[in-house]
Amino acid sequence: MKRKSWGIKLLGIALITGVSWATVSPVSAQTTSSTGEKKTTESKELSKREKNTKLAITPEIDETDIIAVVGEKGQLTIDMLDFGEDIQIENLMDISIKDEKILTIDEAGKWEALEAGETELEVTFTFSDKELKQIKELYPNQELTIAEEAQILKVTIASAEDITTTDLETIDITPTFDVSKITTEVNGTGQITVAPIGGVSEIKGTFKAHGHDESIIKVEESGKWTALSAGKTTFVLDFELSEETRKEIQEKHPDKELIKTAIAQIVEVEVTAEKQIRSIDLNTGFDTQSITALVGDTGKLNANPIEGIENKGGSFYPDADTSDIITVDEQGNWTAQKAGTTTLFVAHIPSDETITAVAASFPEGTEVAFPSILAYEKIEVTITDPVVVKPTGDSGQKPAGELPKTGEEDGAMLLSLGILSSGAALAVMNERKKQMNKF
Repeated sequence: MKRKSWGIKLLGIALITGVSWATVSPVSAQTTSSTGEKKTTESKELSKREKNTKLAITPEIDETDIIAVVGEKGQLTIDMLDFGEDIQIENLMDISIKDEKILTIDEAGKWEALEAGETELEVTFTFSDKELKQIKELYPNQELTIAEEAQILKVTIASAEDITTTDLETIDITPTFDVSKITTEVNGTGQITVAPIGGVSEIKGTFKAHGHDESIIKVEESGKWTALSAGKTTFVLDFELSEETRKEIQEKHPDKELIKTAIAQIVEVEVTAEKQIRSIDLNTGFDTQSITALVGDTGKLNANPIEGIENKGGSFYPDADTSDIITVDEQGNWTAQKAGTTTLFVAHIPSDETITAVAASFPEGTEVAFPSILAYEKIEVTITDPVVVKPTGDSGQKPAGELPKTGEEDGAMLLSLGILSSGAALAVMNERKKQMNKF
């Protein structure tokens, strides 16, 4: 029985990483067939300009079977069209297995051999109506076709004790890495790991990275990497098994020869400038800290600028406890209701337009944070009744049509003024006295 050398395809395929699919650049990649022979595959891409009558969009599973040893883990890989970043394909794969005691597999295609035996996997691919509509808009000149038949994979699991020299002559110890692309910021760090080999889960050894710009990223022998500066580069990743791990694998397979292919993995690197985070306080206060007015007066509150940007629009939220003396609506308009003094508490939420303008005012690469905690601003309020000045005299009234006598002009004048402040009324009265003295 030939054993398959398992490995995630290096580049150019869509790899299941969860319930969603991630696509990578169309670069030539290496994989291993079920017979142990290496083959080169290309990711499938289609130009919008091509006008084929039909376009098959059903993904294809790379593996035709799963051959493993009890305790071994692996990952199904597929080839699919690269629909671009604007189309997110989710919940695409539906997997069923006849005998779950032999092998377990999750919806993301990760499997684990549980016990020796043979069974089958059935895999079908489906797209949602929304996804089909998006794909059709991407390729308007093609008729989309989807294979309805399930793809069947044969599963053969053997125990380590059952494998003999005749059945399996070699053990492939070519490492499989958990990374094909690194996207990070300056000063970002990470750790590269190796998948289990030959039934050994804890793989020890030395990582080797070649051919990259070492001023952009540093890769240590332990597999730890550190982003040093912004830029793009590519490195070839290899791994040398430690004698300890090699011995452990050999002990599990004493009659087998450990072999390793010369294929190393290419890793793409993109490092962006470290983001500058600015926390912006939205509680900038108002253009006034006090309101002094007469009953019936109106006015408007205006929020102060944020980081020099005019605070347009937004919503005002007053404390309801002061509504009997003064009211404030959502636009900040206030109305004096009755005489009294109070402390008004008002909160303000800026408009989306203002927040967008503030964020755009910072240099590119700056991440602007707006804390969600809003505070009430305090405004002291004094509302008084209008002053009504009544005429003085014995009765305060004059017969109809009778002119005021000398010295009584003051009372007549004040009566004609109606509702005025005491200061304004006094000024008019003095002017009237001057006119009468001339006569």
